[in-house]
Amino acid sequence: MRRSAAARRAAALTYRACSPTCPNWLRYGVQPKGAKPGMAPGRCKGKAHKPDHLGYAGRRVPVSR
Repeated sequence: MRRSAAARRAAALTYRACSPTCPNWLRYGVQPKGAKPGMAPGRCKGKAHKPDHLGYAGRRVPVSR
């Protein structure tokens, strides 16, 4: 069950924009920051779209101050 849930999450994040420079903005009709001719929705190389990084938002280790 966990693998299927992780696969569904990864599929849902394929077309969600992760940053202002993400090419997935093109899907919503918005030009991303620093747009280039070869950009296409679903082809972002950002960490947020990789299944290995699902569920790890923010800092992984708390900082003591």
